[in-house]
Amino acid sequence: MPGKTGIEEEFGIDLDVQDPDLGKVIAASIRTEEKQALFYSEMEGVLHNHDIIHFFRFLSKEKKLQKEILEKAKKDLESGSNWPRVEYDYTDLETAFHALDKLREKKLRMDAGDADTVSRAAEGEEQVWRFYERLADALRGGGNDFFRALSEREERHHELIIAILDMLKQAGIEQKDQEKGQE
Repeated sequence: MPGKTGIEEEFGIDLDVQDPDLGKVIAASIRTEEKQALFYSEMEGVLHNHDIIHFFRFLSKEKKLQKEILEKAKKDLESGSNWPRVEYDYTDLETAFHALDKLREKKLRMDAGDADTVSRAAEGEEQVWRFYERLADALRGGGNDFFRALSEREERHHELIIAILDMLKQAGIEQKDQEKGQE
């Protein structure tokens, strides 16, 4: 199993034990999704590239959806029910990747701060993805399936952010080349 994530450290969760504290795990997961949703919604005031902002609006909605799924799991488990089954429709994520491909054709202007902000988003998304992956490995039965589904969704979020970051970096290289040519 990969090493501890920052989320485990922050919330004092030990996934290397036989039966991790599910209450703590779900509370940490909910709080992490809330923090990321807030971070993504605040990006509108931070990012300079308006073409990129709508991707983070989408990701903010995704975080709110993840939080709702986790809250349902918490409620179900507290009432003695099994882990809820998580099935995603990936159409919306595929649409976001398609929109990103269209955006690549456009000549973007890049601000160095945008790349730094998007890089922080990628790091945060990877933390959540790895945390859910570790949870899926640590839990048995429905908990395993539940967090595996969340992990896979978070991995796709991470891939989208990395694609945005790569596009911004490429735009920055092209922008620098263009500026050098004008000298």
